[in-house]
Amino acid sequence: MNMPEQESQELQSYLDGLISATREGSVQWTSVNPTTFIWQTQNARLTLQRVEKATPIMVTGGRITQQRKVSYVFQAHELVKQQPSGAIALQQRFSIEGSENEQLNHKLAELFDAIRSGIFRKGLDFLKQLPIKHG
Repeated sequence: MNMPEQESQELQSYLDGLISATREGSVQWTSVNPTTFIWQTQNARLTLQRVEKATPIMVTGGRITQQRKVSYVFQAHELVKQQPSGAIALQQRFSIEGSENEQLNHKLAELFDAIRSGIFRKGLDFLKQLPIKHG
């Protein structure tokens, strides 16, 4: 996806704000698994996923080896209440793959690290509250 420069700048600005809010703790992400995080509000869900792909590359001597490339997928879904059942459905509103834009991939990596650091900090704080008895 070749994104126009203005939209790319707007998205990077949004991500900067999201990174700051994540670091400050005003945005609380949850871990689905070690590579996927979700932040859900009353009417939206953001998902950030780390993806690792192995691509074959030719090295000196004509040998082929695998090179690992890390990229991020960022999605936004609107939570829509279905009538008449009242069930909640997800409607995708935005999606970007960092593999398609190196600058945005770096921003998404920064967000991923901020989320992981915050989740680790909360877990560590929890552990420190547990009583440890020394024998």
